Amino acid sequence: MLSAVRDCVTVYGDRPPGMDARVVITTRAGTVAEASRDAGIPDADLVRQAERLAAKFHSLAVAVVGTEPADKLRHTIATLGREPNISSLMAV
Repeated sequence: MLSAVRDCVTVYGDRPPGMDARVVITTRAGTVAEASRDAGIPDADLVRQAERLAAKFHSLAVAVVGTEPADKLRHTIATLGREPNISSLMAV
């Protein structure tokens, strides 16, 4: 199933470098659907933005240091503003 969908897709790298992305879908019947998004614009919902950033950090950090150290590092970074110095960060 997935390979059948893949065979129907053509990717064009015709956009200039930047943070925006555009997707255009043309059906066999000729109907065109288009959407774009500028990934450089932060989410207005700060809770959702923080959750997405934490998930991204976790997905990258776990591959390097493992789950527990990644969790500890994220917590340490999140609470760093309440610490008198960076010794807690350096201990991680």
